[in-house]
Amino acid sequence: MRRKTRGQDTLALETLKGKGSIVESVDLSKSEIRRQKKEKRRREWEEFNQTKPGAGYEDPEEVSAISKAKSEMGDYKLKTSSDYVVSDQQRMSTEKKRRELLICRNNIFDAKRKYNDKLMALRDYKIEMIKKITLLVNELKSAQRHLPPSLRKPLPTIPTLKPEEVPESSVWDGSGSSCVEFEK
Repeated sequence: MRRKTRGQDTLALETLKGKGSIVESVDLSKSEIRRQKKEKRRREWEEFNQTKPGAGYEDPEEVSAISKAKSEMGDYKLKTSSDYVVSDQQRMSTEKKRRELLICRNNIFDAKRKYNDKLMALRDYKIEMIKKITLLVNELKSAQRHLPPSLRKPLPTIPTLKPEEVPESSVWDGSGSSCVEFEK
């Protein structure tokens, strides 16, 4: 838009591209431009208001939902009432409880197994480390044999497995005495 100022009047030249033709419109004042904008806005609002449904229109889905809510209002099924019936999905039976108990037992078993597997892996790691430490201590012994006694240092102690760390070796010794001790 190009504007040329002549006193209080404003000359606005617009180039509008329509259906293949170029139209130039000349507006002489700012008040005329504002009036046209207001008129355009009023026409847009009229078109928009025509698309709205009428004042008496009601959505059929909403009407059915409201009628259903009104019909069921105050319909509480109390467990203490005489006409209360438990549905099949909510009804408890020995079979359902037995299934729940089995699932709980399986979960406990799985948790114990995972714990024992981790514990056994750590024990195996400790056994490997004891073997490596033993080899290194033996190398130190052989190296210190070649040193004069004044330069020799004390050797580190080799860790050992405690009997409770290897319970499978002490459970069964072939006699019944270990079973009696185990039961105590």
